[in-house]
Amino acid sequence: MVMDITNDFSIKIRWILTRSFSILLRDGILSLFKQIYKRVLPDSPGGLVTPILGLLYGYIILKKEDMYCRYTLKENVFGTKKCYFTPPIRYAKKFDEIDKYKDRYYNNDTVYVEPDDTVMIIGVRFGITTQLPADTAKKVIGIEASPRSYKCAKKNIISNNIDLYQYAVWNESKEMELHYAKVAGDDSLIEPSNKSQQDRSVTVQAYTIEEIAQKLDIDTVDFLKVHVEGAEPEVIESIGNLRVNKIAVNINNERHGESPEQEVRNILSELGYETIEKEGMTLFGRLVR
Repeated sequence: MVMDITNDFSIKIRWILTRSFSILLRDGILSLFKQIYKRVLPDSPGGLVTPILGLLYGYIILKKEDMYCRYTLKENVFGTKKCYFTPPIRYAKKFDEIDKYKDRYYNNDTVYVEPDDTVMIIGVRFGITTQLPADTAKKVIGIEASPRSYKCAKKNIISNNIDLYQYAVWNESKEMELHYAKVAGDDSLIEPSNKSQQDRSVTVQAYTIEEIAQKLDIDTVDFLKVHVEGAEPEVIESIGNLRVNKIAVNINNERHGESPEQEVRNILSELGYETIEKEGMTLFGRLVR
């Protein structure tokens, strides 16, 4: 059997041109360029490509070492006019999605950050969800395993009541491999089932939440937020005997493509949490024991 490769190629070209023309007519030239960038160009362009693509998103963006810096005229969530993030360049938009993150973690009717709370964030990334509760809480402690994400958060966060620490969190204390994903926001202690999504790995020191609290001389965490790319069950298990009054846990489909929801529910129940509510892809619980 002889395959008509030429004909197959011409069909793909016609589809691409038709799709491009449709986007151009419906959404305009900027949207077309964004789609071309998203599907064709690399995640971390350098040189003159970076500021040009930044302008397509409406920002001034420059590449600094292994990260990007986004400049704006108005202040961002950190109270500055610049913020740092890792590739892909489209992550620049995340700093404008504040209401989405507030709704996801901090606007629950039953479990929320209150004045004088000590808040612990496991999974800081670039620092957005760590900064948000700082206006209300007495103190915020941010824990991030990924060296490249921690580097960005350290540059972004300037609030006096936020302390950042580069620790991995697991249900036992040991050295572990942190798997760098193609996209930095997906770095995880959980080995990806799709090896093509992994860039490389780095060795990090993991501690339990209970051990971290002991290091920081904390006997109670009033609000704990956990988003760790699929490792949520192990992190929740690591609470141990530490008193954590309120908790918000991400349950996206990030554990080998599946949600850890049932595992997280079971662990929270065993630890004495009730009022477990689900809003979107977040579980909220309040300690009753």
